[in-house]
Amino acid sequence: MAGFDQTQTRTVVDWGTTPRIVIVSMTVGLVSFVVTELMHRVLVPDLGRHWERLLAESVSAVVVAGLTAGFMEVANQRQEAALVRMQVIREMNHHIRNALAAISLTTDSIQNQQCVRIISDSVDRIE
Repeated sequence: MAGFDQTQTRTVVDWGTTPRIVIVSMTVGLVSFVVTELMHRVLVPDLGRHWERLLAESVSAVVVAGLTAGFMEVANQRQEAALVRMQVIREMNHHIRNALAAISLTTDSIQNQQCVRIISDSVDRIE
């Protein structure tokens, strides 16, 4: 892989938590808390002490927010890995096309038409 710069890969891949992940996970956690509290108030208003219920709902909202952040982080990692793979493929494709161009040009000097046809067919398949 001549010409592939590994430092470029390291700058493309950033596994840190983005502000988007923090905001979305906190929003999901808050919505989870509000929905759970509304359900308790409407369906079972006399269920336990109010502060205990709020504590339990808060803990579950934090868990939901953490799970959301984790899932989003994994999705971002997969997307970044796919982008890095595509970058490598793009660079390798460039090298392959350059080599194929050189191979195609050498067919002009070959006298054997069967060899020329085989080389041309092979180049066409690769492209």
